[in-house]
Order: sequence, then structure tokens, then C-alpha cells
Amino acid sequence: MSAKQKGKCEELAKANMTCYEREMQTYVRPTGETQKKLKNPKGPRRPPSASFLYCSENHPKTKRGHPLEMLQRTWRDVE
Repeated sequence: MSAKQKGKCEELAKANMTCYEREMQTYVRPTGETQKKLKNPKGPRRPPSASFLYCSENHPKTKRGHPLEMLQRTWRDVE
């Protein structure tokens, strides 16, 4: 970048900075905290995932050992 081009960019940056400082002097920060939007407890629920449906369906069949590990292995085989 030549010195002429660099000077042009610096002038533009200086002009933008003065505009920014002028706007910041009149800026008023909003007061109070923003309230978190609460979910409607009676609203619709998200549908269960495929793996959750598979585990809930096949969990009674896996009583011995570590049922979660067995379900994970069989779920991987299904995919």
C-alpha cells in the first residue's frame, strides 16, 4: 500500500472515529435487566429422538448386566 493510499485510509478512519465518539456521547444505555423468556409449561413438547425411542422400547428386554451399554451397542448396529 502506498503512502498516498495509506493516508487516505487513515483520514477515513479518523473521520469514523470522530463520528463514533460523537454518537457515544449521546448514547444512553438501556436501564433494567432484560427478562429471560420463560417456556410455556403447557406448551407442546419436543418429540423424542429415535435413539430415545429405541432405548425405551428395548430397555425391558435387557435386564442383566449393564443395560445401557448393551443398548448403545445394539443401537450402533442398527444404524
